[in-house]
Amino acid sequence: MTNDELTNQLALEMALDLHNRRPTAKEVFKHLDIELLPHATVDTTLCEIYDWFKRNWRTTNDTFIPWLYPDPTDTKKMMEKLANVERVTAEVPNFEFDKENLLELGVKIPQLFGIKVVGDVKNAKKFSIKISEITKSRLSNSVSPGMEIARRLSEFKMSNPRDYRKNIKFDYIAEALFYAEKVEVELEKEARVSLDIGFEMEGIEVETEMNTETKKKMKLTYSNKIVPFGASLVKGKNLF
Repeated sequence: MTNDELTNQLALEMALDLHNRRPTAKEVFKHLDIELLPHATVDTTLCEIYDWFKRNWRTTNDTFIPWLYPDPTDTKKMMEKLANVERVTAEVPNFEFDKENLLELGVKIPQLFGIKVVGDVKNAKKFSIKISEITKSRLSNSVSPGMEIARRLSEFKMSNPRDYRKNIKFDYIAEALFYAEKVEVELEKEARVSLDIGFEMEGIEVETEMNTETKKKMKLTYSNKIVPFGASLVKGKNLF
């Protein structure tokens, strides 16, 4: 589906008027069951386990893979496979984090895209981060490595029901990760307000469309490994 088709579908199903604006992150996440990952890093990977902590999902820095592959060498090989799952086009319309989203969801959001905010977003007249060309990596039981994990998981569930129930069944696990291949950041402020943006991630190509004392508009593309902004989290019992 094209971006226009995805946007129209979202507008229809959520009864939104999107003729003169992009959908917001909050609208898209609610409709598609995407969870924001404000503390993600370039090392965030599929199969990570998450906890809900202070209004945010946070990684436990753990996965269930060692339970399925007790040999450390086998665990390492599988984690490498997960880190290299191919990203494909996601059925997600382009959207934006507007100023209200950023204040509500957390000011750590710009860091996910390598954007450094100097000052308080509350003092901006306008601040938005527009997300385009969204991709995802996903576990699938029809292709590797998801196919191998699904088989091992089924075997582990049968042979180790107690450990399965304690360590996998009810944990929230990253089944898919979502990425922004292109980002546009826009800032508008009063001249007297101390507020600026910079970039703190290697491999960002910045195309400046406007850069004055009161208005900034820049398009970002990424050549290096990028940070996922969101995930599909499912309980272990619902994987595959």
